[in-house]
Amino acid sequence: MKNAVIYARYSSEKQNEQSIAGQIEICRNFAKNNDIRIIDIYADEALSGKVDKRPAFQKMIKDSKSQKFEIVLVYAFDRFARNRYDSAIYKTQLKLNKVKVLSASEQIPDSPEGVILESLLEGMAQYYSENLSRNVTRGMNQCARKSKYLGGTCPLGYRINSENDFVVDEQTAPIVRMIFDFYASGTSMRAICDTLNDSGYRSANGKEFTYNSLHHILKNRKYIGEYRFKDIVIEHGIPQIIDDITFEKVQSVLSRNKHAPAHNKSSVNFYLTGKLFCGHCKSSMVGDSGTSKSNITHYYYTCLSRKRKRGCKKKSVKKEWIEKLITDITIKRVLTDENIEFFVEKVMEKYKKDINDDSELRAVNLAIKEVQKTIDNIMNAIEQGIITETTKERLLASEKRKTELIAERDRKQIKPPPLEKKTVRDFLYEVRDGVFNSADKTEIIINTFVNSVYLYDDSLKIVFTLQNENAEPVTLDVDNIECSDIKGKGSPFAYYPNTRVFVLAIKIPRRV
Repeated sequence: MKNAVIYARYSSEKQNEQSIAGQIEICRNFAKNNDIRIIDIYADEALSGKVDKRPAFQKMIKDSKSQKFEIVLVYAFDRFARNRYDSAIYKTQLKLNKVKVLSASEQIPDSPEGVILESLLEGMAQYYSENLSRNVTRGMNQCARKSKYLGGTCPLGYRINSENDFVVDEQTAPIVRMIFDFYASGTSMRAICDTLNDSGYRSANGKEFTYNSLHHILKNRKYIGEYRFKDIVIEHGIPQIIDDITFEKVQSVLSRNKHAPAHNKSSVNFYLTGKLFCGHCKSSMVGDSGTSKSNITHYYYTCLSRKRKRGCKKKSVKKEWIEKLITDITIKRVLTDENIEFFVEKVMEKYKKDINDDSELRAVNLAIKEVQKTIDNIMNAIEQGIITETTKERLLASEKRKTELIAERDRKQIKPPPLEKKTVRDFLYEVRDGVFNSADKTEIIINTFVNSVYLYDDSLKIVFTLQNENAEPVTLDVDNIECSDIKGKGSPFAYYPNTRVFVLAIKIPRRV
């Protein structure tokens, strides 16, 4: 049984909806008697067959590319097109998509001469189509090599200038950065969509964000400056919005979530994603895996430059080994009793500062006043008789924005729960002394204390960013770190006060 769609049409000349209903009924009976399955119906009302700009007709031609149906069934061939040249061109397009046009009421499309003429026209149409395609492709390739915009929906965060170049849209680029930051930090797709839509943000096509539109954004390599058209790839061909580290981290999370089972099933977490770098070429080292002959899966971190075959020869390292090494070093060198007390004091200082900071609340209240002023101005215009569709839209939009701001103000007025020194101290000791299971400990320590790791074949350099439980940086006094027994490359210890990090360079222990 073959799949088919019905195409029906009536012009404005002495015809109405009943004409379409009659055409569909005859087509259904024809399909039933000829073992054909109808999967969809396309219909154009009050449009002449002499014109090919028919919405349903054009959608049918476009949908034929999916090859979900093999037949277009019409009541009569003149319902498809009255212009023989258009008929030939569109039948040729359908034929290329392996779709045939059948009439439910005619055994042949026209006279024998008509059949010959239509066959000739179809051949000419195919030649014209292929020749045009070659010319268009040649021109598009030339534009692509200059990283020019070639049509379609412009990605969120960009706009197209008068020269057809991609430029960063400062109005929407922050939304893109927000999406990547949210997802990289572990926020779910659903939560990100809800947050964006509730805040009034819209996707590139002006609609609310959905899982699909969000996934498309997170996978779009244009945001790291990569221009791609067919087999033409130009790195840094367009302005970069998302840094490489964040993008690769997001890809790792996407991959992990894609292969993760539906409900509460375990998945492999590469805790050093976005933090581990190749010491030789400074590229990010990303999560990788391979299956042995005994069908056992092993997990690694691989230099991204080597993975993309760009010349780096850095060897991959086992995931468990490097994560345990970093965790053990951090516990031994950072989480000393003295440092824990230092962290507790810094965390409490930050907590007291935050709880008394009302700058964000003042900003929201100011925004509420501004939007209320806009509403008052619109109401004054309405009272003076200035009532248009635009006036109504602006009023509704302003009232919606005011409601959103009031909700945000209410959230910011909620004070965080009280925090005591004992709570912070107990948490840090539990992390250090192994109350948490191995995986949780690794994740907490790496996320909290490790800023970056530069890995060579025989040594590594760890950059620690000391943070509280809210991921806010605190400054470490270098005198609190005992490192005299650490074998280093060059100066074993360097301190950078401006970046609030300290660096430890050590020899990698011999692997057993």
